[in-house]
Parts: sequence; structure tokens; C-alpha cells
Amino acid sequence: MLHAAPPRTTPAGTPVEVTETDHPTIACDGGDGPLGHPVVFLNLLPAGAIDCPYCGRHFVFSGDPSAGHGH
Repeated sequence: MLHAAPPRTTPAGTPVEVTETDHPTIACDGGDGPLGHPVVFLNLLPAGAIDCPYCGRHFVFSGDPSAGHGH
């Protein structure tokens, strides 16, 4: 489940999209359809957060890191 988090900005003041998720791995495609970027799968653990290397979106893990996430 994804949740919107409070606004975040770069040092230049540009807004950064921040997304909270209860999944330890997230897929990011830039979100703009054909104007996005290649899909990358990002692991939020053990750090608890990560920035997409393509678009800079910031993902924050809001789940329980000790909970199993089997597939």
C-alpha cells in the first residue's frame, strides 16, 4: 500500500516526490508513461529509504522490517 508523505525539496528548492510504502522493495518507472524511465526495482531495507537513481523520487519504508514479506 502506498501513502503520500510530506513534501520534500532538493537543495535548490525543487519539490521531490516522496512516497511511503509498507513493502521493502518498490518498482519505479518515473510515472509519466512513455516520458518516464526504465523500470528499476529499489530495495528500501536496511536503510529504510532510497532515492530513485533516474528521477530522484524518494521512497520511505513505513512497514515492520522484521515482518516476513514472502511471495
